[in-house]
Amino acid sequence: MMDRFYTLEEINPKLKLLSDRRTQIHREFLESKDKFVWTNWSGATGYHGYNQEAYRGWQIAALYGELKASAELSITDMIQNFHLFEKNYQQKLYPDLERQIVLCNNAKYMPTLVRTLYECGITKRVAISVVYPGKDIKWHVDPDPELENKAIIRGLWGLDIHTQGDQSSYLCLGTKEQYETKYFKNDEFMFFWGRVLHKVENSLQTPRYVVCFDQDVEREYLQSLGN
Repeated sequence: MMDRFYTLEEINPKLKLLSDRRTQIHREFLESKDKFVWTNWSGATGYHGYNQEAYRGWQIAALYGELKASAELSITDMIQNFHLFEKNYQQKLYPDLERQIVLCNNAKYMPTLVRTLYECGITKRVAISVVYPGKDIKWHVDPDPELENKAIIRGLWGLDIHTQGDQSSYLCLGTKEQYETKYFKNDEFMFFWGRVLHKVENSLQTPRYVVCFDQDVEREYLQSLGN
C-alpha cells in the first residue's frame, strides 16, 4: 500500500512555495554550490552520517535537521555534543532554539530555501543531493529510524538538472522485477517511502542536483490513499 510515488497534493501542498521562489533559490545555489561542504552519504552511514562510507558519486550538502530531545538526550545535551555531529557533517553546526532546528554552516548560503522549507513545515532533515555524471545508486532501501505510527516520506525537488536528447536522470521504485520510474526535472517533485526498494541513475553529462527533505507522515493516512 505504500510502494508508490505520492503527489505534492497528498503529502504537502504548501511546498508549492518552492516553485514560487525558484528563481531566487536557484540563483543562491549557483552562487554558492562551490562553497558547500559536500559529504558522502548512503543507507549504511546512519541517519546523521556517523558511519562514513563513499557512495560512488552521490553526495549531500547538509542544510539543517530537527533539534529535538530524545529518551537518551535533552536538547542541552545534544548541543553540548555538537562536536560529534560536526565531525560527521564536516562543518560547524548552530542551534536555532526558536525554530527547534540545527543549522549547518551550508545553510547560510541558501537562506531562501531554508526559510521556505521551514515555512512549509519541513524540520526533520534537509540537504542538497548530487549524483555525478554517469553514476548511479544501486537498488537499496533507506532504514531510517521511524516512529511506530509514522513513516518518513522523502521528498525530492529538481534544483539544477540539464537534460539533453535521450540522456536523463531517474528514480525507479518498486522491485527489481516490477517498478515505477520517474524522471528528475527542474521544479518537479518526487515523494516516496524510503523503505521501498529503489535506485537512482544519472546518464546526463552534468551533475543532477535536487533538494532532499524528510517529513513524518501518519501511516494510517498513507494507507488510506491506496495505490
